[in-house]
Amino acid sequence: MEQGSDRKRRERPYEPFVGLRLAEEYKGRWKEIGQFLGNLKRPEGKTPKETQQFQREATKYLVSDGILHRRRRTNELPAKVLVNTEKRRKAIEAAYELSRHCG
Repeated sequence: MEQGSDRKRRERPYEPFVGLRLAEEYKGRWKEIGQFLGNLKRPEGKTPKETQQFQREATKYLVSDGILHRRRRTNELPAKVLVNTEKRRKAIEAAYELSRHCG
């Protein structure tokens, strides 16, 4: 007998790119990794060796709610991949403000 959640998962229509947020925010290599993780379709035009290297790199990432994250150690939360320079700058500034010693 099937589990209820397993049946729901299979009945749900396939959503490429998980809400398209990934397609809008990421370009180039990041977009290829997101597409691969979303539908397991290998990028075209790569040699077998390049494909193998790409797959090895892609396993270091995951997609959650259309956002690409870098996997980390077992007990650590995944880190959001920030490709936008402005978002990255703001994140670094916020981390600096939180970490500096007051006094």
